[in-house]
Amino acid sequence: MASLVALTDLHSASDGDKVRLVARTTAFDAVAQILTVADGPATLAIDVSGVLDPHLSAPYLRPKSTVMIMGRLERTPSVILRAILIKHVDENGFEQLWKQSLEARKPPSTT
Repeated sequence: MASLVALTDLHSASDGDKVRLVARTTAFDAVAQILTVADGPATLAIDVSGVLDPHLSAPYLRPKSTVMIMGRLERTPSVILRAILIKHVDENGFEQLWKQSLEARKPPSTT
């Protein structure tokens, strides 16, 4: 099962962890098949070579698309997520629902 992770909290994930996150696309390098996503100031390179189908459209490759990505984290000299699933998501309320899901998973504060 993939852990729900905010892009800004990805530093807590370990090499090889399977994670799921939501972010906005910022760039796509078609030659390297690397999609760059961002959430606020945090950015991440996503290797989409294993999920791209040249016969299907991929609306998530457009800049500023909201995407849900599941993949395995690799910490080599740089951090990259090897996508095993990527979906373009409807922006109507999805980002708010995602943030609520992340909050619900946090342990209760002990103050």
